[in-house]
Amino acid sequence: MDNGTADRNSYFEGRYVVLFTDGEDNRSKIGVAPLIQALRKENVSVLVMGLEDEVREKTLREIASGTKGYYMMTADPLDTQEMLYGYLNSAFESQISTFDATLPAGGSTRTAFAVEEGTELLRVSLVSDGEISPKTLVFSATPPKGKASAALHDKETGKLEILQKKPAAGKWTVTLKNNSKGTRRVRISAFSRTQSRTLYLGNALTVRGGEANSAVIYASLTGNVTPHTGIGIKGTLRYPSGKNVPLEFQDMGYGPDATQGDGVYSALAENCSEPGNYRVTVAFSNTGQAVETNQRYAFLPPPGIKDGEAYVVAEKGHALPHKLERVVTTTFQIEGGKVTDDSRGIIAREKPIDFERVKSYLERGEKALKRGAYDDAEDYAKSVLRMDPNNAAAYRLIGEAKDARNDFAGAVEPYAKAVELEPGEPSHYFKLGQALANIRALDEAKKIYSIMQQAFPNNKWTNQLEMAIRFMSR
Repeated sequence: MDNGTADRNSYFEGRYVVLFTDGEDNRSKIGVAPLIQALRKENVSVLVMGLEDEVREKTLREIASGTKGYYMMTADPLDTQEMLYGYLNSAFESQISTFDATLPAGGSTRTAFAVEEGTELLRVSLVSDGEISPKTLVFSATPPKGKASAALHDKETGKLEILQKKPAAGKWTVTLKNNSKGTRRVRISAFSRTQSRTLYLGNALTVRGGEANSAVIYASLTGNVTPHTGIGIKGTLRYPSGKNVPLEFQDMGYGPDATQGDGVYSALAENCSEPGNYRVTVAFSNTGQAVETNQRYAFLPPPGIKDGEAYVVAEKGHALPHKLERVVTTTFQIEGGKVTDDSRGIIAREKPIDFERVKSYLERGEKALKRGAYDDAEDYAKSVLRMDPNNAAAYRLIGEAKDARNDFAGAVEPYAKAVELEPGEPSHYFKLGQALANIRALDEAKKIYSIMQQAFPNNKWTNQLEMAIRFMSR
């Protein structure tokens, strides 16, 4: 998906690719770091879907965060099938219902969901933990008025699916019977497509808690990137022993939650002293109440607000489809009292990045730089790095503030970091090469120029660096 801009301040701006994987790498000819560098150069984010319990999360999270993408994992085979068959292929279909059941041989079940006025397409899918054929599982959907629609069977995947164009609004009923000889675990999911073309994603992220043997889980439901507030959210933590305990999520700005009303819900998992794998399941839903997109913008402070104070407002966005649901899972382990990833590396406590606030601080820093307030400019840049440690623009701003003070030696390191983080931006190379030339490190400056000749031939920044080196060489 490409929205026509190269300026990415949030997830899914620019282009993105979707990666389904277990994280096991046995064929790649390129390492993770070069891959991330190449994707950054092309302004591509990666939406990573980690598959099932043994997923190698460290590498996958690195790819997602390194490209300002998105990571989620599925620890259940039914979750995996649902994403493969419904989620990816129908990116702009909103999941309006999810129903799980375990059916004994000969057993049957029924569920219902509501379809809104103006729906263009209804998709009802069934996935199972075993082989499906028209004879073993009988599956149909009945509209508010009229005859039931039978499911189509895909022999290659075993998927059963019902498609209805311009479905009738109101209550639809789905019935399912298990005619096989054994017990079946099944999931029935309904998706609807409307003119809004909104991409809804659920996300759950586990980080280290403040106390030993504890973890903080951040969860959000986004619609076209922005998080929703006022949604229904339920969580469950399954211990390695199989014990299940509920997780209490809240968005009130206290306890493990950092910011009230930002659409990022937080829960604390305590007493995680059992060795092994912990699984978190989070279910999001729209209960029909006043649910809205929380579009967060940080503006320059109005009169009465001191400069440097965050001034954040929330504007109303679009409403969620009636009864929309999402279920996501994530896993973590505990070692030495702290949350670890799959390779037993300690995960630091962190918070999902508020890119709107990052953008605001960068804008303030640029204005401070222009008016000669160089210390303020650096302070804004450092505030950005506390939220987003891999922000190339913040390092660039620090370098420019040092440049403005004629501290060319001090500017070299932040400019070099900007180049490392955003290798596709030629102006970063120019700034670094110019700073090196200003401190008479001409050999190093010429190396930067050589790189630019190969990567950015005939570019204005390449030409300007050549002129700067010639000037300092006189």
